[in-house]
Amino acid sequence: FIDSDEKLDKLEGRMPINYTGNSDQFLTVTISELLDLQEFPAAKDAVVIFGYLGTPTGNVNDIEDKHFTPLNPKFAGRSVPDMYGVVIHANILKMFLNKNFITKIPKSVVWILAILFCYLCCLISLKLEHKSEFLFDLLKKLLVFIVAVLFLYLALLLIKSNIHLDVSIILILTLLGVEMVEFYIYLMRYLKSKGIWKHTAIH
Repeated sequence: FIDSDEKLDKLEGRMPINYTGNSDQFLTVTISELLDLQEFPAAKDAVVIFGYLGTPTGNVNDIEDKHFTPLNPKFAGRSVPDMYGVVIHANILKMFLNKNFITKIPKSVVWILAILFCYLCCLISLKLEHKSEFLFDLLKKLLVFIVAVLFLYLALLLIKSNIHLDVSIILILTLLGVEMVEFYIYLMRYLKSKGIWKHTAIH
């Protein structure tokens, strides 16, 4: 049973899909098998979804109406789509029936984290540059890499608890912040070399 009011509230915005399995996790029957059956008790009081599952059924090389999902066993490099559209719909329906939704961390919280870590990375970058320009050039990329790995790992840990953290804003803002530190350093040097900074400071 699906509470229509509750689900309509959840459908107001974009919602991540909680994938629980591929076609092997659902009862699938071909049209020919269905026509050969005298009775089909499993379909009683069940939701039946009609869709394409390959020719022949389950053919891994058939990519018609097939899409990439987080369940793809090959998540790096060249790979083929792993899930048919009808199975994606089955996962969505199962998510609604079981009320097994993924909770999205609010954008406001994500922006607070992004600004905080951008500030921290900029502060660390300025301290590194103050100590040694060579040290700054050497470690700035490492700093961004460490932040990226930490947040991606955190996102993976949270998704196991059905919590979705959009780390893209955090990573982009952190990367831009560190790069802008370098721009700021070069700008200050240029202004000082031209005497503009000193003149501005007096007035």
